[in-house]
Amino acid sequence: MNKLADLVDRELETLAIIETLDNGKPLSISRGTDVPHFSEVLRYYAGYADKDFGKVIDVGLTRWPTPSSITLELARLVQEAGFPPGVINVLNGTGREVGAALAQHEGVDKIAFTGSTTTVKEIMKMAAGTMKTITLETGGKSPLIVFDDTNLDQTVKWAHEEGIYDTFVEKFKEYTDKASIHGDPFDEKTF
Repeated sequence: MNKLADLVDRELETLAIIETLDNGKPLSISRGTDVPHFSEVLRYYAGYADKDFGKVIDVGLTRWPTPSSITLELARLVQEAGFPPGVINVLNGTGREVGAALAQHEGVDKIAFTGSTTTVKEIMKMAAGTMKTITLETGGKSPLIVFDDTNLDQTVKWAHEEGIYDTFVEKFKEYTDKASIHGDPFDEKTF
């Protein structure tokens, strides 16, 4: 795992570009946060590989939406790192075909999914037949409620909300004049 983390670090720029192309997130975030965080997670769990506490430790780690777009490039790096065949498998295809097959297969013990409520309901139905563990995340990301008594100067940096819409929009416009928050994700000024 440490060797894979070294390879992720080596291929930082390529992986960050792939991630940005996939999700439109600014390259500066893919390069400065997402891909390095993935490398750190690999190193963290590599540190557990030679520890024997005499029990199973539930670390709660499941697949997360980022950096899913780098999966195929990562599969190449896994092979280069020398992982034995079958330790990590990549299955390409649509959720209707591959996802359904995984959710129903008796050899799959757990499904983790992030997406729509409609799809989650289908996964729950399919996974019920084999009594597999499921971790599901639905709805929007990072919800935020802005109350009338909020510190608008701070809040506009992080959110968009109704309730105090007119005042919020004015503050937001002031902020966007000072910072490039929209634009080309490959422009270093965009965040």
